[in-house]
Amino acid sequence: MGLAKPGKRGESLAPTMDSGYSSYTAVFILLQVRGAGLGSVFGGSSAGSVFKTRRGVERLIFNITIVLVVLFALVSVLNVVIH
Repeated sequence: MGLAKPGKRGESLAPTMDSGYSSYTAVFILLQVRGAGLGSVFGGSSAGSVFKTRRGVERLIFNITIVLVVLFALVSVLNVVIH
């Protein structure tokens, strides 16, 4: 099932890449910092929590997450087309 047949090398690569991109996507989503999302619900200040400028590492993590989501979607579609 997961082993490639002779002459069909790409068939085993797509599911491997798919699971890798999904794992990395989950990690980068969890690394993103949440501002005062639930803090304002429980009486915290909501000033400035609606619009926030991402800077430095936070912006890098956000951009990497977008790239990983796009790659994950492309590899998933490729995996469906191959099978």
